[in-house]
Amino acid sequence: IPNVLSYVPSEIKLDQRKLPLDTNFASTVLRTAPKWKSGVIIDFEVTKVKSVQMKLLTPAHKIIPFDEEVNIEGVTDELFVGYDGMLYVNDIGNLKSLNGKICEDASCCNFEVPINDSLKDPIIDLGDVICH
Repeated sequence: IPNVLSYVPSEIKLDQRKLPLDTNFASTVLRTAPKWKSGVIIDFEVTKVKSVQMKLLTPAHKIIPFDEEVNIEGVTDELFVGYDGMLYVNDIGNLKSLNGKICEDASCCNFEVPINDSLKDPIIDLGDVICH
């Protein structure tokens, strides 16, 4: 970035709206104070992730209620069902399938859905998933 003053703290901002949907970053703002006639490497720790979305349904093909907690093996994030039964998982890592469980009071249902690795979409849409 040209015209950054030497020894003066400068704020460098990352425009997250211009990044692809399949990226994560540690911060959108970093500060630096370069030395005289030197360059500085700014690392926003941008990484590529594999994200998925799906619509969760009961065995009777009804939408799973909003705000139900979802646990998926291999995913440490807290996940909750969104509006219209939608579930979004930000980073599934190298998982080849999602094995999940939704519990409401004393009853639980399970689902398993394979992930098609050949898709290069920023967010892989797994479609309707029935929880048995």
